[in-house]
Amino acid sequence: MLTALAILAGRLSRFLLRLRGGGSAVPGRVLLALSPRFLGRAVERMPLGVVFVSGSNGKSTTTHMLVSILRAHGLSVFSNPTGANLPQGIASAMLATVPLDGRLREDVAVLEVDEAFGDQLAKQLAPHSVLLINIQVDQLNRFYEPARVAGMLESFARVADRHLVINADDHNLVELAARLAGGQAEQSAFAASP
Repeated sequence: MLTALAILAGRLSRFLLRLRGGGSAVPGRVLLALSPRFLGRAVERMPLGVVFVSGSNGKSTTTHMLVSILRAHGLSVFSNPTGANLPQGIASAMLATVPLDGRLREDVAVLEVDEAFGDQLAKQLAPHSVLLINIQVDQLNRFYEPARVAGMLESFARVADRHLVINADDHNLVELAARLAGGQAEQSAFAASP
């Protein structure tokens, strides 16, 4: 009952914000304020679970490509297509399709995740697979150094128990994968260079 009311409140706030001429993560904030465990509940019955895509640059493009591939193979996929990759943004994206019982009906969720919020989201969404694209010094005012970003990515890559996929052209990610070697997740890599 509380979940249904939280979803309705989130949808109402989305409607009111759109009347005003804007959309934002506020509906997701409303939803999560009323139902703090909403994200975990939304994905807990998905047959193929949750996949995270993260890194410094290229998250949206990579997420779109992965979603397209999975859909081409006949799977129904939930994603956050606008790049809203913080908890409230993901909750806002869920408002568009989630039924009032709060459980997504798609086969799998492929989510673009902000580096700094990945650990928090992993605790709620329990991704079985994580795809890491790169670590770059593109947001010095926010992250200060690549080692800090690597630590953030590593914290939620450890949650993956099926697959960890990394960009082998990024030495920071190669080092991260080495630290996680021997864990539960099967590791694989991709690279542009031969």
